[in-house]
Amino acid sequence: MVADCDRLARVVSLGSLGHFSDEETTCSSSSDETMRFELERPPGKFGRQSESDGWTEEERVERAVVWAHLSPGAQSIYEHDELLFLRLVRGYWKYEDRTRTVVSVAETVAEMRRRYRCATILQGPLACDPAGAFHRRAWPSWILGRDTYGHPVVLERFSALDWDAALRLTTEELLELRIQALEAMQVDCERWSRRQSHRVYKVVYIVDVGNVNSWALASSRVLEFAKHYAKITEQMFADAVWLNLVVNAPGVARAGWRVVERMVDEETRDIVRFLPTGNSCCAALLDAGVPRECIPDYLGGAAALVSCRLVADVVERLYAKSTNGGGGEDDDDALALERKRGPSLKLATPPPPDDDVSLPRRLAATLVRLVAATFRLFVSLYGLVVLVLRRLVRRLSAPAVPPPRHRPSLRRPRRH
Repeated sequence: MVADCDRLARVVSLGSLGHFSDEETTCSSSSDETMRFELERPPGKFGRQSESDGWTEEERVERAVVWAHLSPGAQSIYEHDELLFLRLVRGYWKYEDRTRTVVSVAETVAEMRRRYRCATILQGPLACDPAGAFHRRAWPSWILGRDTYGHPVVLERFSALDWDAALRLTTEELLELRIQALEAMQVDCERWSRRQSHRVYKVVYIVDVGNVNSWALASSRVLEFAKHYAKITEQMFADAVWLNLVVNAPGVARAGWRVVERMVDEETRDIVRFLPTGNSCCAALLDAGVPRECIPDYLGGAAALVSCRLVADVVERLYAKSTNGGGGEDDDDALALERKRGPSLKLATPPPPDDDVSLPRRLAATLVRLVAATFRLFVSLYGLVVLVLRRLVRRLSAPAVPPPRHRPSLRRPRRH
């Protein structure tokens, strides 16, 4: 049970981030958002490197060993996506059989990226969504701003999901569309990082599960999608979450998490947090490091959803730039050229060691890794509640059956 709970919160890779060189030209602000505070470099946590760091010398040695065991097909994926490979090597750093584990997962991730055509998934609308409306109407996600480190703050509001529209698609089509959205967020992080003094690739998620349609979550189609989605996000987009803050969770979900959190590692408990409901929610978000400008107005913050960007806006802008040959207002020609040149992550100077050298560098929990884990938790809890209610309704609506009358036995009594 403990291993299963830890597995929900772990693994390795990331999406198609390309790479970010420490020699890139930077500027003080983004064209997308006007920062109202001075940005800080994200720290390393739990003995792990900061996401802004490149390869350490020790990691380079492990990288060479893993690379030698990869198939040519997998090498062709990672030679143009150095950051993805870095996260694979770094993510499994504390595993006993580290090399074999990283090789196995790297091969799986490479095959998934070929299967879902991640190299071209942002070049235009997918065949299953020719109008490009899924991310805006069926599964809207709001980009509320950035925290003090530059991580984008994304609101996932379950009550805004249009399950009728989503379930008209096959499970494979739903997975492809969600991968497209997650890829778009990673490209957005990459572009923003090129204009700053440090790199970020993690996301802060505010997951609002209030007023969720429990009957939709309990359907077999949603359960099937959740199962495959959790597996894909574990392996393709792990370690992509800085914080996963769950708000407006019902009492049964909070009680369930109090049981589960005792079975997961310390780093997962730091990333996944179920916040109090009501007036205390805004204060809890502020304590977690979310600026008031990035807290939705309906939760007591200053972010009006009507004026916030959607992930759909990022996806559509990437469509347009691909159609126009990759250029545009963000000067993406340089980015495209840098991708073709191959990896150029600068060797980073390792940060000073922690006072406690035995502090475990546990694998960070992810977004969707974590979003998927949270999603699966709610699906299980709501499915159980719905099952109990259905049985109760069936029992109450059944006609009363009179007890059988006693019939005298026709057998003769035995003589003694």
